[in-house]
Amino acid sequence: MRPNQDSVIPADLAPCADICRKNPVVENADAEKSGVTAAPRFEEFNDASIQEDNLGRGFWAAEPYVGTKETWTYPELRLVLERYLIDRDGKRREFWNWTHCLTPDQVTEELEAAGFVVDSLFGDVAGARFDEEAPSFAVLARVA
Repeated sequence: MRPNQDSVIPADLAPCADICRKNPVVENADAEKSGVTAAPRFEEFNDASIQEDNLGRGFWAAEPYVGTKETWTYPELRLVLERYLIDRDGKRREFWNWTHCLTPDQVTEELEAAGFVVDSLFGDVAGARFDEEAPSFAVLARVA
């Protein structure tokens, strides 16, 4: 069954680059992807379902466990839904992750509607140079 994108308010809650750098569980995470998930990254996602032992190499639970990841994409919105099922010791946990791949214009519009002014765009939360084709970006905004 394909979930309906109208049932949620999409948001991007990407982790901070420092967490990715310091946490051994996510040691292979790309710190440069921290920040807002950018529109070009949508092309990396495909509708799929996979199951594997220790999916994410211990990220979801203490090993051993079996993880299932299901992915649904909504191209008209550049929106991705990932469902994770983690089975360990006869118990199942379920996680849902929405990723909205946004343009700088979309983020600027939302911030302005909330009373902010965008001062600068960066390539990541550490202040790298902004790149329109990069998989992420960060925004420096202030109250209007």
